[in-house]
Amino acid sequence: MLDSLRWLFSTGDFMSHGHCYLWDPGLVRLHGISDLFIGGSYVAISATLVYLVRRAKNDIPFSWMFLAFGTFIIACGCTHLVEIWTLWTPVYWFAGSVKVLTAVASVATAIALPPLIPKSLELIRRAKLSEWRQQHCNGRTRIWSIKSASANGSRRS
Repeated sequence: MLDSLRWLFSTGDFMSHGHCYLWDPGLVRLHGISDLFIGGSYVAISATLVYLVRRAKNDIPFSWMFLAFGTFIIACGCTHLVEIWTLWTPVYWFAGSVKVLTAVASVATAIALPPLIPKSLELIRRAKLSEWRQQHCNGRTRIWSIKSASANGSRRS
């Protein structure tokens, strides 16, 4: 196990990405800052999705899909955060492993999503129908109330 971790985090004879960028400060900064903001944003999006699901789990249909998106998104963010590390330290086996995890999360989410489309469209159709019925019933209730009130008013006279 320890040997596997050493291998995963070994730098071997590789050069860091900074060498590929010829340590040009502007180019290193461009990649580092961009990856930092992208990775941080992905983590924030994932945390927001987890918060949403935890707060409204029983009210959100397919809440597990939100968590799948969150997993996929945070995995994408991790690839960007690891890219910052590889600017200075060539841990490419680790970076590749993070990309494999991202690929697994991406493929799983991509496979799970299409079957939910018809179910989601049916939920939308039902919600619209329910809203229409509610508005239609409310309109009838108002008319009935107005007729009832005017009939009661004419009886009192």
